[in-house]
Amino acid sequence: MSIGCLMNTKPFQKDGRTIRFTKEALEGSCEDLNRNAHIPLGVDHDPSMMPVGRTDRAWITKIEEEWHLFAEFTINTEAEKQFHQSSGTYIADLNVGGSSKGICSASSLKNKEGIRIDADRTDFDEDNSWEEFSSVVKSRNCGLNVKEYGRNSLESVAGYLLISLGIWMLVRFEKFSRHIVDETMRKVGDELSDKWSKSILEILSSFEKSSSKRMNTYHALVTISGEIDLVFVLDRKKQDSSLKLDSFNFSQIASVVSCYSDIIENAQEITLIQSSDGAWKFHHMKMKDGNIVGDWNNYEKSVKRWQELQAKHGKE
Repeated sequence: MSIGCLMNTKPFQKDGRTIRFTKEALEGSCEDLNRNAHIPLGVDHDPSMMPVGRTDRAWITKIEEEWHLFAEFTINTEAEKQFHQSSGTYIADLNVGGSSKGICSASSLKNKEGIRIDADRTDFDEDNSWEEFSSVVKSRNCGLNVKEYGRNSLESVAGYLLISLGIWMLVRFEKFSRHIVDETMRKVGDELSDKWSKSILEILSSFEKSSSKRMNTYHALVTISGEIDLVFVLDRKKQDSSLKLDSFNFSQIASVVSCYSDIIENAQEITLIQSSDGAWKFHHMKMKDGNIVGDWNNYEKSVKRWQELQAKHGKE
């Protein structure tokens, strides 16, 4: 068990902007963590790295006039390596389960409805660039919400865009993943995935045009909220044309998910990542009991990066 500070009220600089979390923000996070869900311990806000642990108990303490949110961490840099028969790959079991709270979802939709875009305001050079992005995105879809958030990382990280889609997108996909696909449903699914891909392409295009000129790469997370949330990780370069209209092919995605049908019943959230050839690959799962399992190669990369950061910044 380790102890670390998640956030505090001390101002910090990020890309020329001063950011400060309020005491109320710390209190809200503390309450959510203790009452509702664990926070996955990721690697410096990089979604291409899988979590290597989770938070447990949290509390707030005042130190030298500033409030700090502390938490106990359960970390496993020596996960159990298991061969997964259905997929023919090795998975990493962190063995940090045993909780009734589960883990925080990547989706920012509290009510599982609608569409919401979350972006870091410091990914934009000027306030009017942020306003331009917000107004353009909102104009393309009635009821679409754009929200801002702040990140404080140990090292400079790529830009970040979170696109959260409501439960309505999951209805057809769940049928695909359960292998009850007839031709009619496949055609409906293809139409939905084409419409979905087009919307995402438009949002990414708006983000790339409005975001900071200094930012060459960014991560886009697309989440579908449902009984089991689905998360898609895109590592993007500005003006990268590799994302095509068929990038979110439901049938191909479902075939990947179905390989893990033996453990999916206990999953709370499934994350896939797009490989260099455009295909989707299993990344990791957050389980209902607070545990985390993931692809072994992704886990090894994440642990190596975690250990490098700990050594460089002198963290225990």
